[in-house]
Amino acid sequence: MSLDINVFIEGNKMLSRNDWQEKIELAGFSVDLYPSFDTKIMSGMLPCKLDGQEAGFEYYYDVLEDTMFDPTTDYALANRLQKRDICVGFSIAAGLPEESVVAAMMAAATLANEADGLLWVDPDFIETDDPVSWAKQAIQ
Repeated sequence: MSLDINVFIEGNKMLSRNDWQEKIELAGFSVDLYPSFDTKIMSGMLPCKLDGQEAGFEYYYDVLEDTMFDPTTDYALANRLQKRDICVGFSIAAGLPEESVVAAMMAAATLANEADGLLWVDPDFIETDDPVSWAKQAIQ
């Protein structure tokens, strides 16, 4: 069974790889994203490093209509998402090392924090105004 994390954002707030990396470092996280990937095009396994150790997770950048989240039929979801039209997904397959889970949580929390995103960890939204602090507590 995999762990799925999603960040819902407005498409125009998506960070570039370099801006995202900078924000990860400013948050105090030790994740190094793959040096050259397009955050709006990449789909699939995204290698990274956590504290110098190899890690990685599945990464997806999708419009909501291409996901299981359908705000056109779920009015509570539509109300919660408001203008957020993009789902950035992080999926960690069972059997991957713990570093992959931690790296995905750090990257997702930083993105949510910087892009005014909503953080969803299967099976529900994380109720926090500070995703970075949430991630720091969760990984301890």
